[in-house]
Amino acid sequence: MTEQIPAFIEDCIQIIWDVLERAGEIHDPDEAGRILVEVVTKIVAKGEHRRLMVINRAIDQYRARKQARAA
Repeated sequence: MTEQIPAFIEDCIQIIWDVLERAGEIHDPDEAGRILVEVVTKIVAKGEHRRLMVINRAIDQYRARKQARAA
């Protein structure tokens, strides 16, 4: 991976945010930001550095958290 980790995380979060926002899934921006930073950071810390995998896993985890809270 040639990007610096913070820039990589920031880029992933921006892409995820755009996807979720277009889908109408961001209702509380502060909460969404906290969740995305936490989730993406954990995924990257575990060694995943493939952008598409990070993005897809983070979206899945965000949706799972939101669904668990709604239940």
